[in-house]
Amino acid sequence: MTYGEKVKAARKTLGFTLKEVAEATGTTECFISLIERGKRTPSVAIYVLIAVALHMDVSITDYITNVKRKGKGGKNGSNDWRKKRS
Repeated sequence: MTYGEKVKAARKTLGFTLKEVAEATGTTECFISLIERGKRTPSVAIYVLIAVALHMDVSITDYITNVKRKGKGGKNGSNDWRKKRS
């Protein structure tokens, strides 16, 4: 199960709307929907806010290995967060 699928499942289990999660995290309904569909990767701060709002476990290791790594990466489009920038 992807991170987005976990977010959607937790949201539905708790009976929350996209709007409620967006308000709780200071984001938009569109952004939460994009995360749920795997089209966007949240920052670590938003990851934590979503976890708190949906009573999910927070793991920085999980974020790095399963969330951030699948995203677009940094400014230069790199997926490898450990790679040194020149």
